[in-house]
Amino acid sequence: MLSKIKSLFQSKSGDTFIGLIDEDGVGKGSSKDQCTMTFSFCAYINNDGILLENEAVIHKEIPNFDYNIKGLEPLTIVEIRGDQISYHGQNRINLSSVVKTGVHNEKLKEVLEKRLKPVIFESDFFGFFILDRAPNWFEVKAKWIDNEIDLLLSGTLDDLPELELQAITLFKKQNEWDQKFRNKITSDLLELKNESWIEEDENPLTEIEFQGRIKLENLQIHNNGDFQAWYSDGDIFWGHSISLDGNLNGQLDDAGLQG
Repeated sequence: MLSKIKSLFQSKSGDTFIGLIDEDGVGKGSSKDQCTMTFSFCAYINNDGILLENEAVIHKEIPNFDYNIKGLEPLTIVEIRGDQISYHGQNRINLSSVVKTGVHNEKLKEVLEKRLKPVIFESDFFGFFILDRAPNWFEVKAKWIDNEIDLLLSGTLDDLPELELQAITLFKKQNEWDQKFRNKITSDLLELKNESWIEEDENPLTEIEFQGRIKLENLQIHNNGDFQAWYSDGDIFWGHSISLDGNLNGQLDDAGLQG
């Protein structure tokens, strides 16, 4: 069995790629009898020696979910072999073998150094947003009512002026929006709490008690006026987060439990 597993990553077939693994590192998934491993290059050198500063998703079927390969760490440079294809518009490399980890490459080292520098967007209203590359959003601490939350703008630098305006629209009427959020979450989830998530010695919660325990933790702003609010549950649902999607036009979707 060990030799079979090793053989998966010793193949000499396919083109050669030297790439910089992004901040997310390796992810794994499974469906039915198939397990897969994926990671992404944020920049790579292809078989012709050309540096490409765009994403390539590396994909490989693996024997089991617990299988690991040492050296595939975030923001490290590795050499692989594989076949490059377009998969539903995604730039993918089907991995044949990992040739070498911890590779030294001057071109990719320069990309890494640039990637480690903070990317900042300055807002006169909120202050300095800093790019978090792993989830790919710009983040700042902001005051919502009497609570400090994480304000997240999901987009590129070119998108940020419009996203900032959307966030300002919410924050200038935060008392009104906060009550809308709380009313919607209460309407959607209070009955669920009192029917299915109540301890034996716990009394049913009133609307006021329910709203007093939930707390906004972050607000994520998307294009076209869309946003997502995330609340801590105050242990109402035993530690699950509460999410609420909405739009500046006043539309609020059903609240849900996450995690």
